[in-house]
Amino acid sequence: MLHKETTDGIKERIQSLNPSWLLGAGAEFEHLTPYGRKIALMILTEVFYRSFYGNENRTIEDLYDIAKEAIAFYGLESTRELEEKIVDNLLWSKGKSYDHFSFRDETYDDRERSWVEHRFQYLTVVRLTDGFDKVREIYELTDESEDIVIKSQELEKEMDITIQGIISEMYINKGKFKQALNSLQNLNTRVLRLIEIEIEHEKDILKNPKRAIYLEDEKWMEKLEEVRDQFREEQKRYDEMERILRQKLAEEEGEAEIKELIIRVSLTRSNHDKLAHLVIGNIEKEFHFRTDEDLFTKLWNPPDTNFKTTVMEEKILPKGLAKPEDLFPIMHILFSPKKGFLYPLEWMVKEQGYLEKEVDFDEDGEDTEKMVVHQKDSLNWEEMTDLWAPFIVDLLENGEVSVTEIMHLPDYMIERWVMCREAFDIWVLFWIQNEKRIYVSRENLESKIDHRLVLLRKLMEKNFYFEKLIGKEINISVRSIQTIRIADRVEVAPFKLRIT
Repeated sequence: MLHKETTDGIKERIQSLNPSWLLGAGAEFEHLTPYGRKIALMILTEVFYRSFYGNENRTIEDLYDIAKEAIAFYGLESTRELEEKIVDNLLWSKGKSYDHFSFRDETYDDRERSWVEHRFQYLTVVRLTDGFDKVREIYELTDESEDIVIKSQELEKEMDITIQGIISEMYINKGKFKQALNSLQNLNTRVLRLIEIEIEHEKDILKNPKRAIYLEDEKWMEKLEEVRDQFREEQKRYDEMERILRQKLAEEEGEAEIKELIIRVSLTRSNHDKLAHLVIGNIEKEFHFRTDEDLFTKLWNPPDTNFKTTVMEEKILPKGLAKPEDLFPIMHILFSPKKGFLYPLEWMVKEQGYLEKEVDFDEDGEDTEKMVVHQKDSLNWEEMTDLWAPFIVDLLENGEVSVTEIMHLPDYMIERWVMCREAFDIWVLFWIQNEKRIYVSRENLESKIDHRLVLLRKLMEKNFYFEKLIGKEINISVRSIQTIRIADRVEVAPFKLRIT
């Protein structure tokens, strides 16, 4: 018996794949026939980026030239006739049908339980006119071929977060809310992956700055201010997305999808902001290591003394030892299982603010020293756990809890919620598409990226009562598409958490 998830939406899934299956097929290109699909994909990708960057060199002759360059890139021989034939194969199906949707394939309608025709096109004509009413025809991708390019780029991880953000904005502008949601989901996933990488890089800087800086030397070649400017531009893009969405919401156009998009934009903006703080913070740390003269010398210059030169070659070999037993203290230093205490490199740079020394007293009254690593965290987890604790208690006792309960709190508690925007972000995190439920297990609670799980772990560390959550599943729903305003300062959807 097939799973319900296997058959649900099969019509749309086949439709999304049909253009890929037919790309470059159905025609003979002599010795280029085996490479037809690869050449066609490169042509579509070039048209995509020319359109993306506002390059209007997309006439039919330009397409033939793109085909020529693509064939040459693959190291293959071509003729103008073959180049034209490959481009023509993207414009219409065999038989040169000039119908608006000339490519045809079948898809299965799972509701009607029948096969239906699916028609589509790879390229569409845009007519431009100049001041003299002269018409010029250029080509751009259809939604189907646009999806082919974007999916291929995402699979190869070639599309950076800036371009992905612009594509999301482009979809929102065109009113393609479903594509925009998928694009923002991909963008958010990419940002989370980069956050994880930056967190690991931050740990490496603290543990082994020389190695970390050497390995990442070419990662951020821009000046620090240029990096800041780049992230400022990203935030402006999120502002523009929200502006467009709220404008479309006022026009009552696809309210449910727009609400979902507003939540997604808000979440992705928050994660992007966290990424910006991490990246800029890491660059500043590296800058301190590079510009502190004493620190730089100790990290990169070879040591003045070493065992081979200072001890063996300069003292023992020329002069020898007075008696054989004198060798044992030297060998003991090298091979003893209990090493003598060495000051860690991190202590040397504690004035940078990353490490501090803590003194304990043992039973004999002697002080012992240990290092405590302090990593800066932009989130106020103490405040967040204080605010969320009563809500999680209600969730455990009543089986559900709603964000609207904040409105019934005392004024001073509402003010604390309003001042701690990160606490509201946790509600949004529970509403991520395809992740609207979360299973609480000890293994999952080890996550350092998912702030939902981090919050629950910190609550358990404060009070073992919250360990009742282990083995439970938390899911979220929205009672209506109308947002609520708290203290006339924060707008949020009426989220409700349930536990099963």
